[in-house]
Amino acid sequence: MSGSTFALRDYRPGDEPEVRRIVTTVLTEYGLAPECGGVDADLEDIHASYIARGGAFRILEDGHGAIVGCGGLFPLDAEEAEIRKMYFLPAARGQPYIARTMSTEPRDQRPRLRLTQLSHGAG
Repeated sequence: MSGSTFALRDYRPGDEPEVRRIVTTVLTEYGLAPECGGVDADLEDIHASYIARGGAFRILEDGHGAIVGCGGLFPLDAEEAEIRKMYFLPAARGQPYIARTMSTEPRDQRPRLRLTQLSHGAG
């Protein structure tokens, strides 16, 4: 989707239904199903799962304000976080915003993130 405009923003309360839709769409594309009571349970309350724990959750929107991707930093301890829920719809793939989803810390998260190690989890 060349020429499209995308914008990154921080998670906002109420984003959960669209984030779950993105995750479900991408998992289905690869023949997988979401595990609402398991590895995907963190999507029920993104604020509690990521933000309140000192992590971050980013949203990628297209030029019309539709959510087309997401990604989170899930704190494992005070110095290590795991990249989780990094999913993008086909229209957003291959864009430089994907790499910046996690490399640019949200402004309100900077004081709390003091990571020395970043890992990629299975979820």
